[in-house]
Amino acid sequence: AQLLFESKYDLSPAWSNACNSLVYFMSAILSPLLGYAVDKTGRNLYWLMGSITTTIIAHA
Repeated sequence: AQLLFESKYDLSPAWSNACNSLVYFMSAILSPLLGYAVDKTGRNLYWLMGSITTTIIAHA
C-alpha cells in the first residue's frame, strides 16, 4: 500500500509508512480496551453485531 499512497496521494515514503502503520497502532491500543468493555458488559453478541454493522457502513 506504500506505493498506492505515494503515487495516488503524492505522499512521501515516510508518510506512506505512517499511514500503513496507523491501522496496526490503533489495533494495538483499542483491542485491549474494547476487549475489556466486552468482558465487563457480558454482551458478546451485541458487540459482535455492532462491530459487523460498523464495518459494513465504513466500507460502503
